[in-house]
Amino acid sequence: METELKNNQYLFAISEKIPYYLYKKHRLLTFKGWPYKKKSKCNAEKMASSGFVYAPNKECNDVAICIICWKELEGWDSDDNPIDEHRKHSPSCILFNYSLDLDINSKHTLNTISTLLTHSFNNFMEKFFENFEKGWEKKRDEILKTLNRYYKK
Repeated sequence: METELKNNQYLFAISEKIPYYLYKKHRLLTFKGWPYKKKSKCNAEKMASSGFVYAPNKECNDVAICIICWKELEGWDSDDNPIDEHRKHSPSCILFNYSLDLDINSKHTLNTISTLLTHSFNNFMEKFFENFEKGWEKKRDEILKTLNRYYKK
Protein backbone atom coordinates (compact mmCIF):
# COMPACT_ATOMS: atom_id res chain seq x y z
CA MET A 1 0.00 0.00 0.00
CA GLU A 2 2.89 2.40 0.64
CA THR A 3 4.61 4.02 -2.28
CA GLU A 4 7.15 6.77 -2.69
CA LEU A 5 6.66 10.26 -4.03
CA LYS A 6 8.55 9.93 -7.25
CA ASN A 7 9.62 13.42 -8.14
CA ASN A 8 10.16 16.73 -6.45
CA GLN A 9 8.09 18.73 -8.96
CA TYR A 10 5.08 16.81 -7.73
CA LEU A 11 6.02 17.56 -4.13
CA PHE A 12 6.20 21.26 -4.90
CA ALA A 13 2.82 21.26 -6.65
CA ILE A 14 1.13 19.95 -3.50
CA SER A 15 3.26 21.87 -1.01
CA GLU A 16 2.22 25.23 -2.47
CA LYS A 17 -1.35 24.54 -1.33
CA ILE A 18 -0.71 23.19 2.17
CA PRO A 19 -2.32 26.12 4.03
CA TYR A 20 -5.35 25.72 1.77
CA TYR A 21 -5.43 21.95 2.34
CA LEU A 22 -5.52 22.33 6.12
CA TYR A 23 -9.26 22.70 5.62
CA LYS A 24 -11.20 19.52 4.94
CA LYS A 25 -13.51 21.16 2.42
CA HIS A 26 -10.50 22.02 0.24
CA ARG A 27 -8.98 18.54 0.55
CA LEU A 28 -12.34 17.08 -0.43
CA LEU A 29 -12.26 19.06 -3.69
CA THR A 30 -9.15 17.11 -4.77
CA PHE A 31 -11.11 13.84 -4.76
CA LYS A 32 -12.88 14.41 -8.08
CA GLY A 33 -12.47 11.14 -9.95
CA TRP A 34 -11.67 9.14 -6.78
CA PRO A 35 -12.55 5.52 -7.66
CA TYR A 36 -14.34 4.70 -4.38
CA LYS A 37 -17.92 5.88 -3.96
CA LYS A 38 -19.96 6.87 -0.89
CA LYS A 39 -20.77 3.29 0.20
CA SER A 40 -17.07 2.50 0.44
CA LYS A 41 -15.20 2.85 3.75
CA CYS A 42 -12.54 4.84 1.90
CA ASN A 43 -14.89 7.27 0.19
CA ALA A 44 -13.77 10.82 -0.59
CA GLU A 45 -15.31 12.30 2.56
CA LYS A 46 -13.47 9.87 4.86
CA MET A 47 -10.22 10.26 2.95
CA ALA A 48 -10.35 14.06 3.29
CA SER A 49 -11.28 13.72 6.98
CA SER A 50 -8.17 11.59 7.45
CA GLY A 51 -5.87 14.35 6.14
CA PHE A 52 -5.42 13.05 2.60
CA VAL A 53 -5.49 14.78 -0.75
CA TYR A 54 -6.09 12.83 -3.94
CA ALA A 55 -2.99 12.66 -6.13
CA PRO A 56 -3.39 10.13 -8.97
CA ASN A 57 -0.46 9.50 -11.25
CA LYS A 58 0.19 7.61 -14.51
CA GLU A 59 0.75 4.30 -12.74
CA CYS A 60 -2.03 4.41 -10.15
CA ASN A 61 -5.42 6.11 -9.92
CA ASP A 62 -5.97 5.75 -6.16
CA VAL A 63 -2.99 7.57 -4.68
CA ALA A 64 -3.63 9.67 -1.59
CA ILE A 65 -1.06 11.77 0.28
CA CYS A 66 -1.22 13.08 3.83
CA ILE A 67 -0.60 16.80 3.81
CA ILE A 68 1.24 16.66 7.15
CA CYS A 69 3.51 13.61 7.12
CA TRP A 70 3.63 13.27 3.30
CA LYS A 71 2.95 9.55 3.49
CA GLU A 72 1.71 8.40 0.11
CA LEU A 73 -0.65 5.42 0.04
CA GLU A 74 -2.08 3.56 -2.92
CA GLY A 75 -3.80 0.26 -3.64
CA TRP A 76 -6.85 1.01 -1.54
CA ASP A 77 -9.61 -1.56 -1.10
CA SER A 78 -13.21 -0.42 -0.67
CA ASP A 79 -13.23 -1.76 2.91
CA ASP A 80 -10.02 0.06 3.97
CA ASN A 81 -10.51 2.58 6.76
CA PRO A 82 -8.41 5.66 5.85
CA ILE A 83 -7.55 6.72 9.40
CA ASP A 84 -6.55 3.14 10.34
CA GLU A 85 -4.38 2.81 7.23
CA HIS A 86 -2.85 6.20 7.90
CA ARG A 87 -1.99 5.23 11.50
CA LYS A 88 -0.62 1.86 10.40
CA HIS A 89 1.73 3.35 7.79
CA SER A 90 2.63 6.58 9.56
CA PRO A 91 2.09 6.17 13.32
CA SER A 92 4.09 9.27 14.23
CA CYS A 93 2.05 11.68 12.08
CA ILE A 94 0.99 14.56 14.33
CA LEU A 95 -2.29 14.78 12.48
CA PHE A 96 -3.67 12.32 15.02
CA ASN A 97 -3.23 14.96 17.74
CA TYR A 98 -5.31 17.60 15.94
CA SER A 99 -8.58 18.04 14.14
CA LEU A 100 -8.12 18.88 10.50
CA ASP A 101 -11.59 20.30 10.29
CA LEU A 102 -10.34 23.66 11.51
CA ASP A 103 -12.69 26.39 12.64
CA ILE A 104 -11.30 29.75 11.59
CA ASN A 105 -13.01 31.39 14.58
CA SER A 106 -11.35 29.15 17.16
CA LYS A 107 -8.75 30.80 19.40
CA HIS A 108 -6.61 27.67 19.05
CA THR A 109 -6.66 27.73 15.27
CA LEU A 110 -3.57 29.93 14.77
CA ASN A 111 -1.43 27.78 17.07
CA THR A 112 -2.73 24.63 15.41
CA ILE A 113 -2.07 25.98 11.93
CA SER A 114 1.42 27.06 12.92
CA THR A 115 2.23 23.62 14.37
CA LEU A 116 0.78 21.72 11.41
CA LEU A 117 2.52 23.93 8.85
CA THR A 118 5.85 23.53 10.65
CA HIS A 119 5.55 19.74 10.66
CA SER A 120 4.35 19.66 7.07
CA PHE A 121 7.26 21.82 5.92
CA ASN A 122 9.83 19.75 7.84
CA ASN A 123 8.43 16.51 6.43
CA PHE A 124 8.28 18.03 2.96
CA MET A 125 11.96 19.01 3.11
CA GLU A 126 12.89 15.53 4.32
CA LYS A 127 11.06 13.96 1.35
CA PHE A 128 12.56 16.48 -1.04
CA PHE A 129 16.12 15.65 0.01
CA GLU A 130 15.42 11.90 0.03
CA ASN A 131 14.22 12.18 -3.57
CA PHE A 132 17.18 14.37 -4.47
CA GLU A 133 19.65 11.87 -3.03
CA LYS A 134 17.96 8.94 -4.79
CA GLY A 135 17.94 10.87 -8.05
CA TRP A 136 21.59 11.81 -7.67
CA GLU A 137 22.58 8.21 -6.86
CA LYS A 138 20.80 7.01 -9.99
CA LYS A 139 22.44 9.71 -12.14
CA ARG A 140 25.86 8.97 -10.62
CA ASP A 141 25.42 5.26 -11.42
CA GLU A 142 24.44 6.09 -15.01
CA ILE A 143 27.49 8.32 -15.40
CA LEU A 144 29.80 5.64 -13.97
CA LYS A 145 28.37 2.98 -16.30
CA THR A 146 28.86 5.27 -19.27
CA LEU A 147 32.42 6.06 -18.23
CA ASN A 148 33.19 2.37 -17.69
CA ARG A 149 31.90 1.48 -21.15
CA TYR A 150 33.87 4.34 -22.68
CA TYR A 151 37.16 3.44 -20.99
CA LYS A 152 36.80 -0.28 -21.69
CA LYS A 153 37.05 0.41 -25.43
